[in-house]
Amino acid sequence: MKRAVAAVALLVAVMADPARSFTVDTTFGPPQKWRDLPVVLHVDPVTVPPPFSAAMGRAMATWSGVAGSSFRFVHGGDSVSGNVAHHGNDFNDSYFESLPPFVGAVTYAFESGSRLRDRDVGFNSNFSWSATGVGGLDVETIALHEYGHVLGLLHEDGVPAVMNSVAAGVRRRLQGDDEEGVRFLYPGGVDLQVLSVQVISGTPAPGNSVLLRAQVRNGGQVESGIYRLDATIAPGLTRTEPWTGIGFTQAPSLPAGATANVEVAASVPADLPPGRWTLGVEADPGDVLKDLALGDNAAPGPEFETARPTLPLAAGDRVEGRLGVGGSDRVALWLGEGTRVTVRVRGQEGLRPRLSLFPAGGGGVLSTVEGRGSGRLSWTAPSEGVREVEVENLVPAVGAYRLDIGIASHRDRGTLEEPGTVSFPAYPGGRVRARAVFAAAAGSLSALPPAGPALETSPAARGRRARLGPFALLEAGVHSLLLEGEGPVRWNLRVSAPRRGAIHLR
Repeated sequence: MKRAVAAVALLVAVMADPARSFTVDTTFGPPQKWRDLPVVLHVDPVTVPPPFSAAMGRAMATWSGVAGSSFRFVHGGDSVSGNVAHHGNDFNDSYFESLPPFVGAVTYAFESGSRLRDRDVGFNSNFSWSATGVGGLDVETIALHEYGHVLGLLHEDGVPAVMNSVAAGVRRRLQGDDEEGVRFLYPGGVDLQVLSVQVISGTPAPGNSVLLRAQVRNGGQVESGIYRLDATIAPGLTRTEPWTGIGFTQAPSLPAGATANVEVAASVPADLPPGRWTLGVEADPGDVLKDLALGDNAAPGPEFETARPTLPLAAGDRVEGRLGVGGSDRVALWLGEGTRVTVRVRGQEGLRPRLSLFPAGGGGVLSTVEGRGSGRLSWTAPSEGVREVEVENLVPAVGAYRLDIGIASHRDRGTLEEPGTVSFPAYPGGRVRARAVFAAAAGSLSALPPAGPALETSPAARGRRARLGPFALLEAGVHSLLLEGEGPVRWNLRVSAPRRGAIHLR
């Protein structure tokens, strides 16, 4: 159904009540009103200059600010309608058009029974208009009246009001009867507010159970009814929006204006990656109660950090893991003197890593690199010992990474005047191959691990020549190549880099 409500014409209200002067339309039974809020109003950029658009926005804000009412306008900016004068296209538009000389503005109503669907406001372009209230009709005054029609109020003349059928000068404030009318159509609803959150038992840590206590207030005008309260966890120390639900409870009804302490049990995920985390609570997460202001339904609580112990690895290992905000993982590996190690890291899921190499047990950084999505560092150990590789997450979000630790193949050769021992670093999974040529007579080669018996001994394979391997090593450390025989001996040693599988940290 379509109809027009002129600013200077009196539309007789169907509903009459001596206790109030405002009027609403009850032609279809319930008062006509919007079922979905907020109501978005657009302005035609072709016919409405910016100062007039701003004045219309102020009129919208006045109706939206009535205490005790849930009604809200939103200034939607430039119209998105193909034709602003098309009433019934479900876009609410304000524009200027030519109207009869006795009409300052008109509201075009399109409705489905008692449910409002589309209301457009046409201002008479034949009049002189002003955004300041001087030198013509005041745009804000007329817009305030017409937007009263948009939200569902009709004309009334029992008491002074913006909704009087005849305009009386500049009037930019609502009167008591106007406010009563919008409260009648759109009574204030529930406004749950989570004021504070604290842990009353348990220690926040991966896999632990904690009990949270939230102080919740109903700042609305009606009782809330039973509602759901969720415990949440969010990454980072500054983020307050819920990220993952980790527990919930059904909270008892909260009267208007009342405050209550509600307890909710939570289980911190056991697979929480290293980083900084914030516990929190959210009231009515599904907005079942149609809260008046959702921005204060959640609040942060205690902050805590998680970390993993340093993981011992061997050269050639690959690690895949996840990190939270500010999170880091450390791995420790043994490096022999002169070993060239190359460490590569690749960020995944948006993670930007920083890769650093440290001496075991603390101390200054030996080498570091920071990349957008990946990083690589190479370093030669001046002495044998354990070093630690650290991967840090530099972005304020949860991400993943892959870390590869590579060791250069070790090759060496030389001559001994007398048979003896040659030391070399080696790593599990690497393969050893050695050859020797004895000057006087046949000899043999043996490989000795850091502790324990020889791994393998090979007699002379051909005359004065001897071979050893290839065979795989089982432990990291300084190994020994033992040459036994007579006279000078030339030797050649090759230790290949190990190849290992992936280790997943989740």
